[in-house]
Amino acid sequence: FNILSTTLRRQPSPRAASESIDHLVTWLDQAREFSVQAVMPVGSNGTPLQATQTDIGAAMPVRTDYWGLYPESASSVAFGRTVSLVVWKEGANIVGRRFSRGLPLEPQPFLIGAGSDAASGSGVNNVSVSDQAIAWNGDHFLVLWHSKDGLMTSTIKEQGEVRSSGKATFPDVGGPARIIWDGNRFLVSLTVYTYYPGPCHCYTTIGVAFLRLAADGTPLDSWKYPGTARIDGHIVSWHLASNGHDSLIVADDSPQVMFAISSTFRTLTAVIHTDGPTIRIEQPNAVFEWTASTASDVTWDGRSYLLAWRYGTDSLGWRIALARSFSGEVPVGRTAARAGLPDVNNAAYTPGPGVMSSPSITANTLGDLLIAVSAEAEVGNVARIRTYTEADMQPFPKPPATPTILSSTGTTTQSVVTWSDDSGDADGFLIETVDPRTGFIRTAGTASAGQRSATVWYALLVRVRAFNLGGFSEPSATLRITDRRHAARH
Repeated sequence: FNILSTTLRRQPSPRAASESIDHLVTWLDQAREFSVQAVMPVGSNGTPLQATQTDIGAAMPVRTDYWGLYPESASSVAFGRTVSLVVWKEGANIVGRRFSRGLPLEPQPFLIGAGSDAASGSGVNNVSVSDQAIAWNGDHFLVLWHSKDGLMTSTIKEQGEVRSSGKATFPDVGGPARIIWDGNRFLVSLTVYTYYPGPCHCYTTIGVAFLRLAADGTPLDSWKYPGTARIDGHIVSWHLASNGHDSLIVADDSPQVMFAISSTFRTLTAVIHTDGPTIRIEQPNAVFEWTASTASDVTWDGRSYLLAWRYGTDSLGWRIALARSFSGEVPVGRTAARAGLPDVNNAAYTPGPGVMSSPSITANTLGDLLIAVSAEAEVGNVARIRTYTEADMQPFPKPPATPTILSSTGTTTQSVVTWSDDSGDADGFLIETVDPRTGFIRTAGTASAGQRSATVWYALLVRVRAFNLGGFSEPSATLRITDRRHAARH
């Protein structure tokens, strides 16, 4: 891999776009007191084309939120015909800057959208932009951003002319929204929550809903919560790409505590068709399963979709995985590279629980790919933007063999489950319980590679899966736990 910058700052959430042959990577440079948007042109082999990064915006004060986290301003980059456009949030404004061959075309960022009372700074939380907020349709860029009124759109020509809608394209729509051009129309995706009926008002799913815009930004679908075309799950992040007629979503799904249909964290894909009277979404496929959060991205290289996802643990190490999907089917040709400890957003600037930055993958006109990720430095609490190419990838690890579940001792309230595994290729085991009435699957616990038993609470059905950096084995046979208290009465 290559390191793009060595400033003593956090560098979360890089985004990359290909400028015909070379690439442009942008990210937020975040120190304790201030943050500034930065870019670096990168060659097709992943090496930086400048000695130092270029700071492209004003240094803005860093504020912590209620939980002590450092809110991050996502940024987006897209390439048009001859010009790249970078868009980000700066204070209470959404701003942009154009680039050609890695060099800025304006001396200062230009205004795209303003929050309420931007001059006094009170509108700082009224605007936002996602990390996939720009799409090029062959004539102009369309930028999505949020204001207090809802989801806004702005049209930007390659020459720099900006036209904003002036009113919300979709009023009262909040949360991150991402956009792509599918060859005929813009496809917009946004987070939607569905809630459990009752006094707790607990959400049951976090899904992604889809809407279409015409080339001029006119809505082709009406919006009514929670949307008619959507993918449900517990999706924490997602990205989109198009092959020119259909689109593909790659989403990072996590187990939902209340209504779990899977006990694992999954990287999902689904094909989206937009050419009919309504949007049609094919059944999602699970690309990869893991014991903790994954973070993914997708692009189209002219002949296939390229999927990249980040996964691992501090004890097993971290990986950047790559796979191809030619028409949205389950990807093939998986490879992986060792990756650094992921940068996370937390209050102490130290590794630990937090939000893991997604990788960003792009491909140039020759099909050469670039993956940009943010990682903690080997020494010290600073992050580094790293880039990977296909030459850095190695064969993907092989998943472990399926363990054999043997017995359970105890009651349905508390039992000890035992299993055997002689393959020697497991790094750990996942113990799952299955609800016989609903089919919901939940994690009962994990075990180390040397363990062969685990305690399970309040379960009727249990099974075991082995895992390593190649993923999970197939589940063992499902064992019904016999309650010895009841058996003793007969």
